[in-house]
Amino acid sequence: MSGWLTGVIGALLPLSITVVVIGTLYEAARDSLKTLEKQKVDITILAERDDLTGIYNSRVFHNMLDQAIERSKRHGSWVYLVNIDLDNFKDINDSYGHHAGDAILRYMAKQLLNVTRGEDTLCRVGGDEFLMLIDSPEKHSKEELNVVVERLKAAIEIPYIYEKTKLSIRGSIGYAEYNAKATPSIKNKDDLLKQADREMFKDKERTRAQQTS
Repeated sequence: MSGWLTGVIGALLPLSITVVVIGTLYEAARDSLKTLEKQKVDITILAERDDLTGIYNSRVFHNMLDQAIERSKRHGSWVYLVNIDLDNFKDINDSYGHHAGDAILRYMAKQLLNVTRGEDTLCRVGGDEFLMLIDSPEKHSKEELNVVVERLKAAIEIPYIYEKTKLSIRGSIGYAEYNAKATPSIKNKDDLLKQADREMFKDKERTRAQQTS
């Protein structure tokens, strides 16, 4: 009897070892696939995000803007582009150094993101300039857009404490609107960007005039 059991065990042992090895290889392969998937997600996120602030970068934003304009052409939706520029960022950068400047930019991105609706898109296009995309099926009134602008300005103007020093920033903001049928003077993305930029500079000039008057 014991000899028979020994024979059976001897016959089954290689099979058991094989099952264990296969199971181990399966677990290892599954872990490797999980790692590769995570790395793929991480790489995608890095490719979409601004290195300093973590919000969307210019490349992704321009793709989204292109898509919003195409939707407007097909469905008659409205596209609003908000240009946000930090007025006295250079002064802070020059006075306190680039570490302070970088800290301010990260803080401003967070502040702006906190007052950005989930359906809208915020990005940093470089330096101290940010853009917001509002893609809407309906037209927004001037009053509604002014509420958005004032909300953004209020978020920007909350001081940042850098090494026990209160740093205050102001923002100039302008916006432009696009609808394939209703805004014939704005024919494409470049026109929309230029118009938002012009409106931002008008706001900057108004602020300067108020300060000198």
